[in-house]
Amino acid sequence: MEVALIISSIFLWLIVLFNLLLTLVLVRRANTYGNTSRTDAPGLSIGEQAPAFAAENLEGEIVTLESYTQRGRATALLFISAHCQPCHEMIATLGELIPGARQTGVDLVLVSSSDHEQTETLLDDFHLDIPTLIAVQSNNSFFSDYKITSTPSYYVIDEDGTILSAGHPMPMVSSWKAFTVTWIRAAKLATSRRR
Repeated sequence: MEVALIISSIFLWLIVLFNLLLTLVLVRRANTYGNTSRTDAPGLSIGEQAPAFAAENLEGEIVTLESYTQRGRATALLFISAHCQPCHEMIATLGELIPGARQTGVDLVLVSSSDHEQTETLLDDFHLDIPTLIAVQSNNSFFSDYKITSTPSYYVIDEDGTILSAGHPMPMVSSWKAFTVTWIRAAKLATSRRR
């Protein structure tokens, strides 16, 4: 009886230690993802003219920077990859974000480094209908011209092609929502100042 009690106590303490270790790992991960003041923003500077690009959309049409700037609205280019887990976490929040972005005059556009089939599968998985450009890095310089070294990344560009905001969207829902509200307001303010 005594041996069973000792073994039970040791087993219980091992479970407690394992739970403590797991909690510490999760807290560290949450702090890493929850940090909205990351300094590793994409390489182009705010106020700089966005580089011209040409990429195919999901319908097979070639789309350029001018396609968006001629609309007289700000455009948020969200750079993703189908195999990027933080991209999946960010994409899961876009359904709630799209209506608000449209109301404030911002067009959200995904730019995928994955091929057409992988990108369509990703959008289908999230039941997302959003303008999407395909820019496979092996045959399109879109990612390198915009100095995208990791995904997800974004640039907000005004109707004149000037970069208003840049960075990496945070995968945690509350941080991403707060962050996007900031750049949508910035885009709206910049657009209204020019009118």
